[in-house]
Amino acid sequence: MDLDRTLGRPILRSYLREQTSDLHQRLDAQVGSFASVAQYRAFVGQSLTFRRMAEPVCAGFAPWNALSLIDDMASDLADLDGALPLSSPSPVVLRDPAARLGALYVLEGSSLGARLLFRRAEALGFTERFGARHLARQSGDRERWRAFVELLDASTFAPSAVAAGAVLLFEAALEIYGEALIG
Repeated sequence: MDLDRTLGRPILRSYLREQTSDLHQRLDAQVGSFASVAQYRAFVGQSLTFRRMAEPVCAGFAPWNALSLIDDMASDLADLDGALPLSSPSPVVLRDPAARLGALYVLEGSSLGARLLFRRAEALGFTERFGARHLARQSGDRERWRAFVELLDASTFAPSAVAAGAVLLFEAALEIYGEALIG
């Protein structure tokens, strides 16, 4: 684990990566291996369900504003002739700002994978204007992740409290994306 040389404490990003690596690997195995339009449509629907649950939990975390992708996902799903999910799971309960920061780590970190997913969507014929708006927008600002990591690593929250929020959001994502992709 990396150490903050000035404070002699673990760098929070490294700690979170270590604490969530198994969950992250399991989620990566479930998400984004779409090879057909039907699989991509299912992925977008699951992603919309996830964001409807996760974004309200992370909203209003000063000084960071979570990027909302719900409207873009709904438009993408309409492009794909997919039905909007009728219900959303209840938001996970994060009782303190430290846990919310951990949840943001999961949401913001998903932008890194979005770059690869956008290329896969393009291979199916989708673009930043049709069917893959949310992926284009999510992966478009390469500085956003760096800025978030600076905020994360400057945090004075207990690492275990931040990790608890990240674990909760990863577990919620695993539940949502756990449904088999069709096609």
